[in-house]
Amino acid sequence: MHYCNMRFKNSIILALSLLFFPCSVEAVDDEKLFLSRIADFYEEGDYKLAEKHSSDFLATYPHSPYRGAIFLLRGEILIKNGNFEEAEAAFSQVDDPALMPKVKEGIAWVYYYSKNFEKLEKWASHELISGNPSPLFQLFYAEGLFRKGLLLFDRDEVESAHELFYKAEPLYQNLMTSEHRIPASFALAEIYRLSGQGTKAIALYEEIALDNTALPSHYRLQAVLTLAKHDLCKAVAILEKLWRDSDPSFDSVREDAAIHWLEISAKMDKYEEIHSSREPILALLKNKKNSAYFYLAQSAIAAQELKQAEGDLLTFVENLHGESSFKPFIQKSLGQLIDLALFFRDIASAENRFSMLNELAGEPKFLAEKMVKMAETLRIQDNLEKSRTYLHACIEKYKNDPSIAVQRTVFKARLEELKDYLPQPNLYWEMESKLLESCHGTPSYVDALRFALESSDTLLKNPECADLKNQIHEHRIFILKQLLAFLPASSDEKDLRKLELAHSYLCCGKTSIAQDILQEFKKSEALHPKAYYLLALAFKESPCEFASYGEKALSYPLSPHESLPLHLELFNLYLSVGNDERAAHHQYEALQLYSSGSNHTLSRENQKWAARFYYGRAKNALNSDFSGTNDQANGDLIRGSAIYRTLFKIEPGTPFSIDEFIHEEQDLFYFAELIDWSGERNFAKSLFQQLANLKERYPDRTFYSEGLAELKLAHSLEKENPEEALSLYQRVTNKALSAPIIAHAKLLYCELKYRQIKPSVKVNVADLEDVLEGLKWLKTHKDARTEPCHLEAGYEYVEYAVPVDSYDKRLFNLKHLKEEFTNQNDLVAKDYHAALASLPEKMELYIAYLRLIDAAILECESRICQNPQEKKSKANRAFALYSTLRQGKYTLNNYLSEKALQGMQRLR
Repeated sequence: MHYCNMRFKNSIILALSLLFFPCSVEAVDDEKLFLSRIADFYEEGDYKLAEKHSSDFLATYPHSPYRGAIFLLRGEILIKNGNFEEAEAAFSQVDDPALMPKVKEGIAWVYYYSKNFEKLEKWASHELISGNPSPLFQLFYAEGLFRKGLLLFDRDEVESAHELFYKAEPLYQNLMTSEHRIPASFALAEIYRLSGQGTKAIALYEEIALDNTALPSHYRLQAVLTLAKHDLCKAVAILEKLWRDSDPSFDSVREDAAIHWLEISAKMDKYEEIHSSREPILALLKNKKNSAYFYLAQSAIAAQELKQAEGDLLTFVENLHGESSFKPFIQKSLGQLIDLALFFRDIASAENRFSMLNELAGEPKFLAEKMVKMAETLRIQDNLEKSRTYLHACIEKYKNDPSIAVQRTVFKARLEELKDYLPQPNLYWEMESKLLESCHGTPSYVDALRFALESSDTLLKNPECADLKNQIHEHRIFILKQLLAFLPASSDEKDLRKLELAHSYLCCGKTSIAQDILQEFKKSEALHPKAYYLLALAFKESPCEFASYGEKALSYPLSPHESLPLHLELFNLYLSVGNDERAAHHQYEALQLYSSGSNHTLSRENQKWAARFYYGRAKNALNSDFSGTNDQANGDLIRGSAIYRTLFKIEPGTPFSIDEFIHEEQDLFYFAELIDWSGERNFAKSLFQQLANLKERYPDRTFYSEGLAELKLAHSLEKENPEEALSLYQRVTNKALSAPIIAHAKLLYCELKYRQIKPSVKVNVADLEDVLEGLKWLKTHKDARTEPCHLEAGYEYVEYAVPVDSYDKRLFNLKHLKEEFTNQNDLVAKDYHAALASLPEKMELYIAYLRLIDAAILECESRICQNPQEKKSKANRAFALYSTLRQGKYTLNNYLSEKALQGMQRLR
């Protein structure tokens, strides 16, 4: 830790008042003139001359009454000149009792500045014991202990150091209210820091920096810059306060604080804050404005205000070009000015600035890099002649430079020259071979091999080189083998290059060699993502390994040209083994990656298959989930509808006609259902309307969606236009359609019509009879294939025909309903049950609806029963049956769940 210099507070005053020092003998004029000259040299800081003249004075006037004062002053001068032994000797020559306190202080300073802290501690301790309570000697004693502790700390004798810190700490604390509080604060902060009390240390540095007394500026800055070593954020906040705050005690430090704030903010990449403070910074700075332009330029570059950045850098360079202390900043600024000129395509300015950079004699590596950058930009602008001039100049100027970093840049210049030949692969390989041969055995050889690989990547991406793909990979195999020989045995790059080698073998059709290379990777627990991809390709003939490695590879970010074919291969694999979920997943992911420019084509049939899979799973999930929070179903809705949108080329906000896709109307119907479930009601309704009209437009054709589209359309109209919905339901029942569609239409018609007449005060008997007649027809014409329409119709018949509180009649009807669906006395009933036995899904529904009927029967019996115990038992059994329809394997659809909930609420 460096404290600001601490001086004898009265030494200069003493030197200047020597002529008036009271003594018994009057000094002669020559003596006074000599003393005055010494005082002048001292005041001006010319300590060498002051030392010489003080020596001459003592030689000339050995008995001068000022002899003691001159020895005292000479001691201080010698301290300043670093002559500590002579200084101590000078102080020892003072014999005037009145000057002895200053002598003792002077000797203490000798020990302090000569870093003889052992003597300093003993000297100060002796003075304190002798009854000198001076705060300065308390400080000296504390400093002796503390500085000895620092030396021990540096030698890793931590425990001994902490013992001394522990002794020094209370001494410093006692000085916190004295004139020595600033050095005491610095020392205490360091003690706290080294003792692991970082928070207390930071608080002390912050306190010094923001002290509201007229503290010298160097104390504030030293405190905050020391703080910056431990807490940049706090330091930058304090510096900002110092230059922004209007507190007059900060005036002397304001400009320095602003410059340091810019420097530290830039170090922390706080360019946005610097940029927003541009105006107040420039308004504040007077003497140091030029140096601020460097940091303001960096903030302007970060803000992409490049013209302003260019202006700031020019101002900085023009005003501080000759300042040696700013040379690194000038070099960086000129480099950035060159980059900006190249960006603005101002070649003349770039060349002029490069000339200035060259004159500056900056670092060879930096100059070489800029020459190559100039060449690269000129090449992009098709100025090949100038580009080659810069490359040649770079090579010639720095080819013998001993620095490896410079040689790499020179090598880059050689490689840049090679790019002229890239459009002609065979000629390029010939030139590349010559370059590799020329640098074989040099540090640049490995870089040359790496560049050769990068160039081959460029050729592989060039469509014009598509016919040379095998040849390029053969060349890569040769280069990779060379490179692998130079790489360390265990390095990430070596592993990566081995994978690239395996990839090139695969691309050349040499699968067995690729497998041999990849065998060592199979044993590794943590593989490079590329390894999984290549293992998948190499072991494609082994379905299990291919699936395992392929899935792992796709869990990492691969390029589209790698991941798309992998998704398609996995789709085919999973489809062949019956894993429909994974197959659909990979078809969907492939579709997300697909673009018209891809080399792969996606089968329309496979896309429809995946969309139908998601449609079917979403339909099943939505039929059995009533919370509206089925994440899988929501995901399936999104994926299924996304695939259909791509298939049918549907653009957001664009009207859609089904005419182009009439041959795929079944999938259009599925798509309409998906978006209907997703909440896109209006779009779904438009599709259902178009599908419902197909039969009228093409009467000779058969459509999957006939009847179904009308049912969905009618359902969408139930609230806004119930009469039209009823008309549509009737129209479907009158068509020659399949039994399930007709049955479903009849049931929906009855339910809607009943909902219309139910709120009426006076029920229209004819309408009610029409509803009951329809429900009765459905329950008597039962068909296992059409369930649960018939079971639902039977239950609805009881609900509509008998009031809910007519328990006797309700019980009779429910038992009769159960009898109708359980007896097998006639041929129709036997056929119904035989069909149920062959249709497991329908049998599940049948059992669940019978449980609903049984629960309703028990509920009615509990209402009628007079025996309290039996009444309670029946109610509990009914409640239990209802609850099985709300959760568990009998939770099969929304209707069962709602009816069960109503029953449970009645029983509660």
